Amino acid sequence: MSSRVLDLGRSAISSGGRRMITKKNVMEKGVIMNAPPADGCAFFCQPGCQPGKQAGGQVRKPGEAHKLIGLVSKKLMGRGMMLATAESCTGGLIAKLCTDRAGSSDWFLGGVVAYANALKTTLLGVPEETIAENGAVSGPVVRAMALGALEKLGADCSVAVSGIAGPGGGSADKPVGTVWMAVAMRVAKDEGESLVTAERMLCLPGSRDDVRLSAALAVLESLVEML
Repeated sequence: MSSRVLDLGRSAISSGGRRMITKKNVMEKGVIMNAPPADGCAFFCQPGCQPGKQAGGQVRKPGEAHKLIGLVSKKLMGRGMMLATAESCTGGLIAKLCTDRAGSSDWFLGGVVAYANALKTTLLGVPEETIAENGAVSGPVVRAMALGALEKLGADCSVAVSGIAGPGGGSADKPVGTVWMAVAMRVAKDEGESLVTAERMLCLPGSRDDVRLSAALAVLESLVEML
């Protein structure tokens, strides 16, 4: 999962007293993103996934969400951070999984389902030219979606997903099962605040429901790893 740091050049903020994680911790986690994840996560993303590659691997199961959301909750509450979601192909499933857990208001702010490209722009601030140049299912777009969720919803961290869940809509370069995901978070540093983003492409197998569930679980697992 590629990572980048955007320096905002302004003083660090704690957003209502919530603690900020450090740049050092985030980047260390980002470096080991492809290693076997900690805390029992079954991270599904395949590091070698390339455009046009056919989906492979195991289909995820709905029962996996309960333990994962417990980890998300524990990590976010331990750092005093609030999460927001920006979803396209998952259609609100990530937010649904988060709010299935009682007490999620302690760490989950809310989310935006921006299924149409126009809403990615109007609700999340994704530049029209970014979508035109890269397509809605791309790294630059999900990165912009994640950053938009941070800004528009006032979150400390966010996740974003855009993909082709099928059964139609695929192409030679982006077959059904192609999903891009991103994680973004605010990090404190001595001279101000930065935003760290990481994005990755997945090649997911199975039905439309399978692809959507696998994408939702994978991006939440990436969030756990970055925390």
